[in-house]
Amino acid sequence: MTLILEALGLASRDFADDDGLEPHPVPTIYYMTPSRPNCVIDIAPHWEQKVAAMDLLESQMEFSGRHWTEQLTPADLEALVPGFAGLSSDLERGRAVHRALDKAVHIYHGIGHHGRYAFAEAYRREGDFHLPTLMR
Repeated sequence: MTLILEALGLASRDFADDDGLEPHPVPTIYYMTPSRPNCVIDIAPHWEQKVAAMDLLESQMEFSGRHWTEQLTPADLEALVPGFAGLSSDLERGRAVHRALDKAVHIYHGIGHHGRYAFAEAYRREGDFHLPTLMR
């Protein structure tokens, strides 16, 4: 993130006007999965698309399936994903736990925070908050 912030800082300066490069300021930055979010986005209409995108991360899902099988007890895994013991591959196990985890996280930031979204993705927003937008 430090590298991205440095690049944004350079892009917004006028040091290259002589070369025909105009400043390109970026007034707002969103950080994904922050420890202290200050805004959420409704993702319920896109939930299935998000699940499908996560399913494509096969090497990550396989790693997660192996990792959680080694780190958690069979009883805990079954509590997270009923039928976990019957899943035949690390890929299936990783996908199943990620689905449960992702759903829990997005419910937590949505309806779990008494918001008006069922599933919400949390972000940390740096930049101006415009009052008319906040009042919606």
